[in-house]
Amino acid sequence: MKYWTSYGENESHHRVEVARLCSLMVAEMELGAHIARRTGLLYDIGKEIPESEDRSHELVGMEYCKLLWSTRNSL
Repeated sequence: MKYWTSYGENESHHRVEVARLCSLMVAEMELGAHIARRTGLLYDIGKEIPESEDRSHELVGMEYCKLLWSTRNSL
């Protein structure tokens, strides 16, 4: 695989690297790279929310992003 991220990097660096890789992949598909970058930065946000301990971080992150999006659109 051309793009590879190791498990040894810290979380912040990992998110930035995922965001960069998302941007590159989406740019090659001629889609919106800015949206892919945001997605890459937020994709693991559920791991940082304490309430996610009893539920999967994927679902918690999805719910949090939906809340952010609805709040942003209502302003």
